[in-house]
Amino acid sequence: MRRGAVEVQDERVLARLQVINEVSQVALGLPSREGIYRAVAESIVRHFSYFEASVFEVRPAEAEVVLVAQAPPRELARAPAYRQPLEAGVIGFAVRERRTMIVADASKDARYVQPPGREVHCASELCTPVVKDGTIVAVIDVECREPDSFGESDRLALEAIANVMGLALHATGTHEALERQLAQLRQAQCQLILSERLADVGRLTSRVAHEIRNPLSTIGGFGRRILRVRELPPQAARYATIIVEETERLERLLGGIMDFVKPGEPQKVATDVNLVIQRAVLQCEAAREGKRIRVTEKLDPSLPAILADASQLEQAFANLLRNAFEAIAKVGEVTVASERGRDGVIVTISDTGRGIEPEQLARVFDPFFTTKAGGTGIGLTVAAKIVDDHGGRILIGSEPGKGTHARVRLPLGPASQPGEAAG
Repeated sequence: MRRGAVEVQDERVLARLQVINEVSQVALGLPSREGIYRAVAESIVRHFSYFEASVFEVRPAEAEVVLVAQAPPRELARAPAYRQPLEAGVIGFAVRERRTMIVADASKDARYVQPPGREVHCASELCTPVVKDGTIVAVIDVECREPDSFGESDRLALEAIANVMGLALHATGTHEALERQLAQLRQAQCQLILSERLADVGRLTSRVAHEIRNPLSTIGGFGRRILRVRELPPQAARYATIIVEETERLERLLGGIMDFVKPGEPQKVATDVNLVIQRAVLQCEAAREGKRIRVTEKLDPSLPAILADASQLEQAFANLLRNAFEAIAKVGEVTVASERGRDGVIVTISDTGRGIEPEQLARVFDPFFTTKAGGTGIGLTVAAKIVDDHGGRILIGSEPGKGTHARVRLPLGPASQPGEAAG
């Protein structure tokens, strides 16, 4: 081999070693898959004289590969992202065969797929799978405008880069898992601190509420006795009415506080959720007096029984229903629906009321937060605590001016087995 040819060959080998080293340093330090994909494509084009370098992500559920990085960005610049079926093209063949594929002359290979709308046609292609934890998760694809552009050194270089990329993706997955675990630990720590604080506040509040309740009942009782006096002067009647109304408001507030802070685990038995819903609707009849509110029940009769405290669940549903009735000024509709979910029972209570503003929606479960005159701000907090004690969750969605819906998810538990259910 002539000296000049040897020097050229050495330069090509050096270039390949440089890109492998660069990909190793950059990709292994990136925290996201997208960053790794982009860094690999850009490094390959920067060091090699390829027309383009692309990274396709393998998505088995959709039976396709999707373009996720490209240098320079041709098809990637279009929306939606370019994709190919897994059974098509050289890329799909490389995934199925689990090995690097080289197309020397694209015009003579039926497997080659030309991206739609591309003005410049490529003549040769090389693609190699990227393996992470034994599974092909991506494909590196490079193309050139001249035939026979890829040799053994190109194949070895791309396979080395694919190996590094697989390690980087594995590290990213581990990093993401650690981040999730740390976030869960932080959340658990915050919940523990909050629970301890609430317990302290609860004990103090319970004592204070008990001391207030007795004299408050006395004041309210005297106010009602005054109102029963015959020929009571109008001004005295007005003052007595205010006394009664304010004591009733404070009694409701105290009742809500006691519901929130009082201890007690739910006494769970096999429970018919539909019967609990119907009892909650009856309990809230007074909340829609003076309004024209139609209540529609869409209850699934095939719901299984769940393990729950029927009395507590009734209270939670009643609190949600009262909120729905109070959100409607004069005329509207409240719909209560139950259905079987994938792993539990779902109860949805929706209304056609005024809705909740986005900045207020994030605070609806905060204790004592309310936007209603005379409201205690305890109803949703108590409902959320009850549902949480049952292993469930409440999701609130709202559109100002159109209405609100509360979606309650409750787990089935052992009570999903056939048997007599409490109502």
